[in-house]
Amino acid sequence: GGVGKTTMVEKVGEQVKKDGLFDEVVMAVVSHDANVTQIQEVLAVRLNLKLEDKIKEGKANELCNRLNNGKRNLVILDDVWKKLNLKEIGIPITDGKKGCKVVLTSRNQHVFKDMDVHNHFPIEVLSEEEAWNLFKKKMGSSGDSNDQLHDIAYAVCKECRRLPVAIVAVGAALKDKSMHDWTSTLGKLQKGMLNAIEDIDPNLFKSLRLSYDYLESTDAKSCFFLCCLFPEDAQVPIEELASHCLARRLLCQGPTTLKDARVIVRSVINTLKTRCLLLDGKNDDFVKMHDRLA
Repeated sequence: GGVGKTTMVEKVGEQVKKDGLFDEVVMAVVSHDANVTQIQEVLAVRLNLKLEDKIKEGKANELCNRLNNGKRNLVILDDVWKKLNLKEIGIPITDGKKGCKVVLTSRNQHVFKDMDVHNHFPIEVLSEEEAWNLFKKKMGSSGDSNDQLHDIAYAVCKECRRLPVAIVAVGAALKDKSMHDWTSTLGKLQKGMLNAIEDIDPNLFKSLRLSYDYLESTDAKSCFFLCCLFPEDAQVPIEELASHCLARRLLCQGPTTLKDARVIVRSVINTLKTRCLLLDGKNDDFVKMHDRLA
């Protein structure tokens, strides 16, 4: 989380409405614990629709009729964690220029496959230039007249790993702070002590941790922890991960041979990749940590 999915999709909604591509644009944040009724109620509020029925099936019919009204309607479902039954919610999928279209965001790539998404657009972290420009905007004029502070600020920005949510939180926390505060913060970031930074937005941690916390597999969490022990930007050998998991008895299935451990670890790695917690390495025998987490 934190790569900017919500901000991007909000801007997309604003732009397509402004350009006249859709008559109505409504958005609901789904999140990992939302249910059908909650989504229905949020969409109804956005549509200025009073739901008369008390049961979700009736609400679904009311929403479906409202969204399938001959106009060009766009429904944005943000932060989807698992497959949703759009029909159960009351979201019609129609063909042609008029009708209802759906855009969704998720940090779990399995969602796109499970929901038969036609077009999938991965969002990458910011470029170095974009990251620095955003950081300067959030930190204000602190480093304008101080070359030394400018250099430290640039180093702090690099530690944010080009992740918008971290750049915004850290930049805002350091606005108008002293050289000592900047130097101290840089040291904390380099040591991974993000929670020790004064005035940091606590919501930052929820975003960064949620992908990990929502892993259902203990094996996946164990493998992810092992990857965290490798040096920054390291190519992590899958064979070495399998060896550690076997030696430390970290895998729930209790494999007794390296061959069995290797099979389990490779399966777990695929899960971590779909959750955007790991990236492909230089070849099939390696993986690496995502920049936003390293």
